[in-house]
Amino acid sequence: MSRAEIEHFRAEDTTGHRPTWKLGTNNGQLWQEVRFPDDHDIFGEPPHTGPKDQSGPQAPKHDNATREALSDLHLDVRVTWAEIKVRYKELVKRHHPDANGGSKKAENKLKHINRAYGILKTCYEH
Repeated sequence: MSRAEIEHFRAEDTTGHRPTWKLGTNNGQLWQEVRFPDDHDIFGEPPHTGPKDQSGPQAPKHDNATREALSDLHLDVRVTWAEIKVRYKELVKRHHPDANGGSKKAENKLKHINRAYGILKTCYEH
């Protein structure tokens, strides 16, 4: 091995010869995953989405219980019933006590999820 090859090998050894990438290359993608209520449009749209599409579905008016239920399921107020069902099934699978070794914490979280789903079911299902 030449001296350059040895130095290259040593440099790659610091990361276990695994691929790496520069810090911040995925910048802005977390915004798409995180949902939180922004009823007063303080934060505006994410930079990559551009202006709001006024022709899309408008957020229905909800009471506090419905807003809290949407928050418990980490959903936006403009959500559809189909999206609620998908999110509910996903959260039930993740927080079911049988999947978490009978954890009381998981059981309590599942109770909150079921309560929230019940509230949303009466509000959205026609």
